[in-house]
Amino acid sequence: MEILLAKNAGFCFGVRRAVETAKSAVKEKRSKDPGAVVYTYGELIHNRTVVEELRKEGIVPIDSLESIKEGDSVVIRSHGVGERVYDILRARGANMIDATCPFVANIHRIVNAAYAGGERVFIVGDKNHPEPIGINGFSPPPPQSIAPTDDLETPKGKEGTSAAPTT
Repeated sequence: MEILLAKNAGFCFGVRRAVETAKSAVKEKRSKDPGAVVYTYGELIHNRTVVEELRKEGIVPIDSLESIKEGDSVVIRSHGVGERVYDILRARGANMIDATCPFVANIHRIVNAAYAGGERVFIVGDKNHPEPIGINGFSPPPPQSIAPTDDLETPKGKEGTSAAPTT
């Protein structure tokens, strides 16, 4: 059997950018303190092998912001996060390094503008995946529903905007 490698195999632009951003951040921090770490809020990307390699380089995923203190460096992963996470990091005095994929960040801007304009927003995707959670984080309370395509009903009445994860 012959195995051919696709011309464009590897990470997408956003993931590659996030990994490079995190590596640059830890390199800079370790130039001043060889034992320094840089945190990522959640795993930087969906690739266990790469996450473990990054951990060895001092890039450590965390699932809670409770332990973050002033001066800690926290990388926002490629999937993005909701506005509340930015607010918490600012309040704690963290050095925030935003590695959100620009395409994902654009979806955040579109959704935020739609909400500000009074539109209904439909987020299509896995409600437990970080990217739809981040997209939903740009809505006013209460949170908007996130549903897989099979669970969506045809909207009745007012038009709206739909958003879906890039992954």
